[in-house]
Amino acid sequence: MNEENFFEIEARSVYAEGFAIVAAKVMRDKDISTRAKGLYSYLMTFVGQPASAWPDLDRVSNEMGLKKTEIPALLAELHSHGSISIEIKEAIR
Repeated sequence: MNEENFFEIEARSVYAEGFAIVAAKVMRDKDISTRAKGLYSYLMTFVGQPASAWPDLDRVSNEMGLKKTEIPALLAELHSHGSISIEIKEAIR
């Protein structure tokens, strides 16, 4: 397979829309719920993008199939285990 064909195949792969690197420590921690690990993995797909690209609650809820009311508790769970840091910033309108 030549280099040109390799990139053509890659462009059609599951990685074409991006991918994330997740910390094994988070994924292997038995004290973190599966739902929180799923949210963590999802959020890691936004790392390295402009701050404006971070998803709002509506998007997270829609794409993850979570209720908006569940998300803060999952974020708090991840934060309490040191898996994420949370920075609250004033919305720009």
